[in-house]
Amino acid sequence: MKKNYEYFLLFFALCLCPILSFGQNLTIEDLFTSTKYREKLPENLRFLKDDRFFTEQDGNRLLKKATLTGKTIDTVIDKTDTLLGGRFDFFDYSFSPDEKTILIAGNRQAIYRRSFTADYVVFQKDNTHSFRKKTVLKNASNVTFSPDGKK
Repeated sequence: MKKNYEYFLLFFALCLCPILSFGQNLTIEDLFTSTKYREKLPENLRFLKDDRFFTEQDGNRLLKKATLTGKTIDTVIDKTDTLLGGRFDFFDYSFSPDEKTILIAGNRQAIYRRSFTADYVVFQKDNTHSFRKKTVLKNASNVTFSPDGKK
């Protein structure tokens, strides 16, 4: 008798599943080739030293957001697409250890496998706590900050 009850529950569950899907068809293409069910990950995310804020690349902007709410607090750098007077494809950035300088990389040109050259722009924080363009390095490779953050 118990076995019949288990079969009845299984049959009922299988019949109920299509009804609960509210007419949405799930296809193999939706699962594997479409972005319909893909998780939405932040693009180029870096946490700041105090962990209350993080920065995130949003297209051609660099945004400062609150960690707890995810709301945008400030636009750190705006309109990087025309930084060098021409087209600038912003693809990576890093902060100095004291977070007073930002190194932005753009216009990536592949050399071989993982090697590349890029144009780099250094932004320095001024007295008004906004970042101003300081230095431009064109067609450079492996650019990073020194450990003390001064170079």
